[in-house]
Amino acid sequence: MRQFEGELPQNVYKALESRTDTSKTGFDGFESALSLLEMQPAEVGQFCHWAKGGSKVQNFVRFLPNISIQCNVQPVTRSILRFQVSLTPDFYWSPRWHGGSQGFWLWVEDSGNNRM
Repeated sequence: MRQFEGELPQNVYKALESRTDTSKTGFDGFESALSLLEMQPAEVGQFCHWAKGGSKVQNFVRFLPNISIQCNVQPVTRSILRFQVSLTPDFYWSPRWHGGSQGFWLWVEDSGNNRM
């Protein structure tokens, strides 16, 4: 959320960062930020110590790049698999925050057999 610095009060960043301790929750900062979308704006405002700004915080969370992935794997032979991957953006696009384009990398690997 620090990329939106100047748009939100400093206490919002501090409140969000103090609640994203990965050793206790197992979530990283990105997952914690996305969890704010499941709350009501008033709850987000209370969570961030900015009572009137809950909906504004949620609007900025919606700008965080997030991709939904659907994958279908079909065996062709014993050693060949066919992957059909569908990537769908699940965030609001803004040229102000994302620029002209947004790049992503997709890795496909078999960690169990160390071969693809």
